[in-house]
Amino acid sequence: MNNKLIPQAVGVIFLLITTSVHSKERASDQQKNHSKSIENLINLGKESIPLRARVTIYHASETKSDSDTMSGKTASLVKIKTVQDMGLEVLAVNPAIMPYGTVGEFTDKNGNKRIGVAVDTGKDVKSAKASGGKTPVIDIYSQKAMTGEYHNFRIIKYTGPNFKTGLTNAQKLQYLQQVKDTFITVNRELAAR
Repeated sequence: MNNKLIPQAVGVIFLLITTSVHSKERASDQQKNHSKSIENLINLGKESIPLRARVTIYHASETKSDSDTMSGKTASLVKIKTVQDMGLEVLAVNPAIMPYGTVGEFTDKNGNKRIGVAVDTGKDVKSAKASGGKTPVIDIYSQKAMTGEYHNFRIIKYTGPNFKTGLTNAQKLQYLQQVKDTFITVNRELAAR
């Protein structure tokens, strides 16, 4: 297979699965202890599963966007601006494959590490239109129509309470802040090695 024919936006994504208890009686404990769950997200051991995905970019466009995107809302009820103000990227995913709250870490075309959080979706993402339905699609929100190259995409699957309906807005913001703080610290530690 000639790798030159593969679009640059396609990359290998590592889906990292963390263990969690799914019983009903533990659900409230999970929510109470949710702030600690981010510490368990970085698990690069045997549970890493390679997953091919098509990475694309979307933006607010009067001709192509739905009313929620145009007004700065996401499917998980977190505002796009809130995520961006924290220095994180907004990721649109198929929540049946990657639940809301899933973290994406990747490198942009300038070699900068970027951190995104799955807080949005869309019909084209769910149908995997950009990949012809062959592989999952991850859409990165951009304020302008632009293209980009993204490499070394790694996904850490969220396993806490339902991100959209099981958390208050304050808990969602706390989680996003912890994602930012955790990954900045980890990236600094890795760079220092």
